[in-house]
Amino acid sequence: MNESIARIEAIIGRKVKRDIGQMTEWARGNLARAAEAIMNTPNAHVGIVTGFYIQHAEPPSPETDGLGGMAHLAAGFANAGIPVTVITDTPCAKAVWAVVDALPMPVDLEVVSPTESSVLRPAAVPGDRRSADHLIAIERVAPASDGRPHPGARMGHIARNSAAPSSL
Repeated sequence: MNESIARIEAIIGRKVKRDIGQMTEWARGNLARAAEAIMNTPNAHVGIVTGFYIQHAEPPSPETDGLGGMAHLAAGFANAGIPVTVITDTPCAKAVWAVVDALPMPVDLEVVSPTESSVLRPAAVPGDRRSADHLIAIERVAPASDGRPHPGARMGHIARNSAAPSSL
């Protein structure tokens, strides 16, 4: 593995407040493989999925942890000439739009309804845009060991149906 990518993985996997060592070990090497896959795909198009709505926050609102990472990745890909579509759901649309709008290079934004039927039904792509062939999820909820969608096993305050089905 490239030494620079290994250093990035080491930084990402540092213990800061919570221990993600098990996940870091499981994912080791995937950053390099993902980068190689994108760079080796002719005319690659990257989709970045981000945002999840925290219904029980005061006030209810989208989380914003993933938006900085999305912005850096989207700007980097766009600067390298790789088309990017940022994808989020309707409860998070304003927060994600604000970041996408501030990027130095234009990227597409697709907002989807968080219902299962809308996620299962492919959206029509306007104009000559094409679907992304690589998908990156940043701070997007996933099912934990208890089967509920949230980013960590102790995050019980995340609403069950606040995001598109994570099994998709």
